[in-house]
Amino acid sequence: MSWVCKQRWGKKLRNSQFFGHMFSTSDGIDMGSDVQLSGIRTDLINAMNANPRYILKTNANMVSFKEILKASEQDGSYMYTGITKPADRLLVSRLQPHDQALLIHSGPARMAGAHAVIEVAGRPQTYFDASLRRQAHRVPFRYIRTLKRVIPLEALVRIGRELEIELFSEKRRLMIDQITEAQFVALLKLEEGSGEVDDEATRPSDSSS
Repeated sequence: MSWVCKQRWGKKLRNSQFFGHMFSTSDGIDMGSDVQLSGIRTDLINAMNANPRYILKTNANMVSFKEILKASEQDGSYMYTGITKPADRLLVSRLQPHDQALLIHSGPARMAGAHAVIEVAGRPQTYFDASLRRQAHRVPFRYIRTLKRVIPLEALVRIGRELEIELFSEKRRLMIDQITEAQFVALLKLEEGSGEVDDEATRPSDSSS
Protein backbone atom coordinates (compact mmCIF):
# COMPACT_ATOMS: atom_id res chain seq x y z
CA MET A 1 0.00 0.00 0.00
CA SER A 2 1.43 3.38 -0.95
CA TRP A 3 2.11 6.07 1.63
CA VAL A 4 -0.55 8.33 0.06
CA CYS A 5 -3.11 5.53 0.18
CA LYS A 6 -2.30 4.83 3.83
CA GLN A 7 -2.70 8.51 4.70
CA ARG A 8 -6.04 8.79 2.95
CA TRP A 9 -7.49 5.63 4.46
CA GLY A 10 -5.95 6.40 7.84
CA LYS A 11 -7.91 9.65 7.93
CA LYS A 12 -11.08 7.82 6.99
CA LEU A 13 -10.34 5.16 9.59
CA ARG A 14 -10.60 7.62 12.46
CA ASN A 15 -14.26 8.29 11.69
CA SER A 16 -15.45 4.88 10.50
CA GLN A 17 -16.34 1.46 11.82
CA PHE A 18 -16.60 -1.92 10.17
CA PHE A 19 -20.18 -3.07 10.85
CA GLY A 20 -19.98 -1.79 14.42
CA HIS A 21 -16.63 -3.26 15.43
CA MET A 22 -13.18 -1.70 15.30
CA PHE A 23 -10.54 -4.33 14.57
CA SER A 24 -7.11 -4.45 16.17
CA THR A 25 -4.25 -6.90 16.66
CA SER A 26 -6.13 -8.23 19.70
CA ASP A 27 -8.56 -9.89 17.30
CA GLY A 28 -6.01 -12.67 17.03
CA ILE A 29 -4.95 -12.67 13.40
CA ASP A 30 -2.58 -15.63 13.12
CA MET A 31 0.13 -14.42 10.76
CA GLY A 32 2.75 -16.99 11.73
CA SER A 33 6.38 -16.19 12.50
CA ASP A 34 7.29 -14.40 9.26
CA VAL A 35 8.42 -10.90 10.26
CA GLN A 36 7.43 -9.59 6.82
CA LEU A 37 3.80 -10.20 7.70
CA SER A 38 3.69 -7.67 10.55
CA GLY A 39 3.12 -4.76 8.17
CA ILE A 40 0.64 -6.81 6.17
CA ARG A 41 -1.37 -7.44 9.32
CA THR A 42 -1.50 -3.70 10.00
CA ASP A 43 -2.68 -3.05 6.44
CA LEU A 44 -5.39 -5.68 6.85
CA ILE A 45 -6.67 -4.15 10.08
CA ASN A 46 -6.67 -0.68 8.55
CA ALA A 47 -8.56 -1.99 5.52
CA MET A 48 -11.20 -3.67 7.65
CA ASN A 49 -11.69 -0.63 9.85
CA ALA A 50 -11.81 1.75 6.88
CA ASN A 51 -14.90 -0.08 5.61
CA PRO A 52 -14.39 0.35 1.85
CA ARG A 53 -17.03 -0.81 -0.60
CA TYR A 54 -14.72 -3.52 -1.87
CA ILE A 55 -11.40 -4.95 -0.76
CA LEU A 56 -9.12 -6.14 -3.55
CA LYS A 57 -6.10 -8.25 -2.73
CA THR A 58 -3.38 -9.84 -4.81
CA ASN A 59 0.04 -11.28 -4.04
CA ALA A 60 1.22 -11.08 -7.64
CA ASN A 61 2.40 -8.14 -9.72
CA MET A 62 -0.11 -8.18 -12.56
CA VAL A 63 -0.85 -5.42 -15.04
CA SER A 64 -4.61 -5.92 -14.95
CA PHE A 65 -4.68 -5.42 -11.20
CA LYS A 66 -2.46 -2.37 -11.48
CA GLU A 67 -4.95 -0.77 -13.83
CA ILE A 68 -7.84 -1.58 -11.52
CA LEU A 69 -6.02 -0.15 -8.54
CA LYS A 70 -5.06 2.98 -10.46
CA ALA A 71 -8.70 3.65 -11.26
CA SER A 72 -9.75 2.69 -7.75
CA GLU A 73 -7.45 5.22 -6.12
CA GLN A 74 -9.12 7.96 -8.14
CA ASP A 75 -12.72 7.33 -7.07
CA GLY A 76 -12.18 5.60 -3.73
CA SER A 77 -14.42 2.69 -4.66
CA TYR A 78 -11.84 0.07 -3.84
CA MET A 79 -9.08 -0.49 -1.35
CA TYR A 80 -6.04 -2.66 -1.98
CA THR A 81 -4.18 -4.59 0.68
CA GLY A 82 -1.49 -7.24 0.23
CA ILE A 83 -2.94 -9.61 2.80
CA THR A 84 -2.00 -13.29 2.86
CA LYS A 85 -3.96 -16.49 3.33
CA PRO A 86 -4.19 -16.64 7.16
CA ALA A 87 -5.56 -13.12 7.12
CA ASP A 88 -7.84 -13.94 4.19
CA ARG A 89 -9.55 -16.57 6.28
CA LEU A 90 -10.23 -14.10 9.08
CA LEU A 91 -11.44 -11.43 6.70
CA VAL A 92 -13.79 -13.82 4.92
CA SER A 93 -15.15 -15.08 8.24
CA ARG A 94 -15.87 -11.55 9.46
CA LEU A 95 -17.48 -10.18 6.30
CA GLN A 96 -21.02 -10.95 5.22
CA PRO A 97 -22.50 -10.87 1.70
CA HIS A 98 -24.34 -7.60 2.36
CA ASP A 99 -21.01 -5.92 3.14
CA GLN A 100 -20.28 -5.98 -0.59
CA ALA A 101 -16.65 -7.01 -0.19
CA LEU A 102 -14.75 -8.79 -2.92
CA LEU A 103 -11.41 -10.56 -2.50
CA ILE A 104 -9.15 -11.13 -5.49
CA HIS A 105 -5.94 -13.07 -5.09
CA SER A 106 -3.60 -15.34 -6.99
CA GLY A 107 -2.53 -18.75 -5.77
CA PRO A 108 1.11 -19.29 -4.74
CA ALA A 109 1.56 -21.75 -7.59
CA ARG A 110 0.35 -19.18 -10.11
CA MET A 111 2.64 -16.27 -9.38
CA ALA A 112 3.32 -15.84 -13.08
CA GLY A 113 -0.02 -14.05 -13.31
CA ALA A 114 -1.83 -16.79 -15.19
CA HIS A 115 -4.87 -16.92 -12.95
CA ALA A 116 -6.64 -15.17 -10.15
CA VAL A 117 -9.26 -16.49 -7.77
CA ILE A 118 -12.25 -14.41 -6.83
CA GLU A 119 -14.07 -15.21 -3.60
CA VAL A 120 -17.29 -13.70 -2.37
CA ALA A 121 -16.87 -12.47 1.18
CA GLY A 122 -18.81 -14.61 3.62
CA ARG A 123 -18.99 -17.42 1.05
CA PRO A 124 -15.45 -18.84 1.02
CA GLN A 125 -16.48 -21.87 -1.06
CA THR A 126 -17.92 -19.76 -3.87
CA TYR A 127 -15.13 -18.95 -6.28
CA PHE A 128 -13.99 -19.25 -9.85
CA ASP A 129 -10.79 -18.86 -11.79
CA ALA A 130 -10.42 -15.84 -14.05
CA SER A 131 -7.50 -16.00 -16.43
CA LEU A 132 -5.49 -12.82 -16.87
CA ARG A 133 -4.21 -14.06 -20.21
CA ARG A 134 -5.84 -13.12 -23.49
CA GLN A 135 -7.43 -16.57 -23.55
CA ALA A 136 -10.00 -16.04 -20.82
CA HIS A 137 -11.08 -18.82 -18.49
CA ARG A 138 -14.64 -20.11 -18.66
CA VAL A 139 -16.82 -19.02 -15.75
CA PRO A 140 -20.08 -20.84 -14.95
CA PHE A 141 -23.13 -18.62 -14.88
CA ARG A 142 -24.17 -19.82 -11.44
CA TYR A 143 -21.03 -18.26 -9.93
CA ILE A 144 -21.82 -15.02 -11.71
CA ARG A 145 -25.30 -15.17 -10.18
CA THR A 146 -23.78 -15.48 -6.70
CA LEU A 147 -21.49 -12.53 -7.34
CA LYS A 148 -24.45 -10.54 -8.62
CA ARG A 149 -26.13 -10.91 -5.22
CA VAL A 150 -23.11 -9.35 -3.55
CA ILE A 151 -21.94 -6.54 -5.81
CA PRO A 152 -23.83 -4.20 -8.15
CA LEU A 153 -24.21 -5.49 -11.69
CA GLU A 154 -22.45 -2.49 -13.23
CA ALA A 155 -19.43 -3.13 -10.99
CA LEU A 156 -19.45 -6.81 -11.90
CA VAL A 157 -19.48 -5.97 -15.60
CA ARG A 158 -16.61 -3.52 -15.12
CA ILE A 159 -14.53 -6.03 -13.17
CA GLY A 160 -15.34 -8.69 -15.76
CA ARG A 161 -14.01 -6.46 -18.50
CA GLU A 162 -10.82 -5.70 -16.59
CA LEU A 163 -10.14 -9.38 -15.90
CA GLU A 164 -11.35 -10.55 -19.33
CA ILE A 165 -13.82 -12.94 -17.74
CA GLU A 166 -15.59 -15.23 -20.18
CA LEU A 167 -19.10 -16.31 -19.24
CA PHE A 168 -19.74 -19.98 -19.90
CA SER A 169 -22.65 -22.35 -20.10
CA GLU A 170 -23.22 -25.42 -22.24
CA LYS A 171 -24.89 -23.49 -25.06
CA ARG A 172 -23.58 -19.96 -24.68
CA ARG A 173 -20.07 -18.58 -24.49
CA LEU A 174 -19.09 -14.94 -24.79
CA MET A 175 -16.85 -12.30 -23.34
CA ILE A 176 -18.59 -10.19 -20.74
CA ASP A 177 -17.71 -6.96 -22.56
CA GLN A 178 -19.47 -8.14 -25.72
CA ILE A 179 -22.93 -7.66 -24.23
CA THR A 180 -24.92 -4.88 -22.62
CA GLU A 181 -26.02 -5.06 -19.00
CA ALA A 182 -29.60 -5.72 -20.14
CA GLN A 183 -28.46 -8.66 -22.29
CA PHE A 184 -26.38 -9.91 -19.38
CA VAL A 185 -29.43 -9.94 -17.10
CA ALA A 186 -31.45 -11.75 -19.79
CA LEU A 187 -28.77 -14.43 -20.10
CA LEU A 188 -28.70 -14.89 -16.34
CA LYS A 189 -32.46 -15.43 -16.33
CA LEU A 190 -32.19 -17.94 -19.16
CA GLU A 191 -29.46 -19.80 -17.30
CA GLU A 192 -31.48 -19.89 -14.09
CA GLY A 193 -34.42 -21.37 -15.98
CA SER A 194 -32.38 -23.99 -17.82
CA GLY A 195 -30.68 -25.43 -14.72
CA GLU A 196 -27.56 -26.20 -16.73
CA VAL A 197 -24.56 -27.48 -14.79
CA ASP A 198 -21.04 -27.86 -16.10
CA ASP A 199 -18.76 -29.70 -13.67
CA GLU A 200 -15.61 -29.08 -15.69
CA ALA A 201 -16.12 -25.33 -15.61
CA THR A 202 -16.56 -25.32 -11.83
CA ARG A 203 -13.13 -26.76 -11.11
CA PRO A 204 -10.15 -24.41 -10.73
CA SER A 205 -8.13 -24.63 -13.91
CA ASP A 206 -4.47 -25.55 -14.13
CA SER A 207 -2.21 -22.76 -15.34
CA SER A 208 -0.42 -25.28 -17.53
CA SER A 209 -3.61 -26.02 -19.47
